[in-house]
Amino acid sequence: MLKYVRKLGMAIGLSLVLVACQSVEEKAEKYLASAMELIGAGDTDRAVIELRNVFALVPNHIKARETLAELMLDQNDEAAAYGHYLRLVEQVPDHLEGRTVLAEIAFEARNWEEFVRHGEEAVALAPDHPRSQIIDLALRYQQSIEDRTGRCAMPCVTGPVCLPPIRRTAVCCSRCCLTRICGTGGLTRR
Repeated sequence: MLKYVRKLGMAIGLSLVLVACQSVEEKAEKYLASAMELIGAGDTDRAVIELRNVFALVPNHIKARETLAELMLDQNDEAAAYGHYLRLVEQVPDHLEGRTVLAEIAFEARNWEEFVRHGEEAVALAPDHPRSQIIDLALRYQQSIEDRTGRCAMPCVTGPVCLPPIRRTAVCCSRCCLTRICGTGGLTRR
């Protein structure tokens, strides 16, 4: 009889734990849904709070991490965005958008070690993606500077080569050899 009571007690305890786990995930999803509604309504401050509530319940929630990283980037808080994208690629190493944004932020900050680390991953994940091609071009140029070869980072072309935007800025190369990483001589912003 005592054995039966113990087994019944353990079964009830385990079922309560499973129910509690489900309710935590459900609560996290409700916070995420609320955050998405708030973002849609333009109330980003409250959306950030809701997203942080998700992390209090489920620290490795991927969709919430993506959303918060994008939100921080939209608010021009690149340091916070970088941190969230970094956590995201630690969880999902082949997350293309995360690797791409990390490489772009590192490039803009001239953090070459991080640019190479995330840029190479982004290029490996999607070599034909336009943003990856821009990153690859910048990686090759940076390598030529480090090697002090001064050789052109891309094959010679005739006329300007306009590439799609890196985040919110258009990047164009009007010569086959870039003279500088940023500024009027190389990659120019519009």
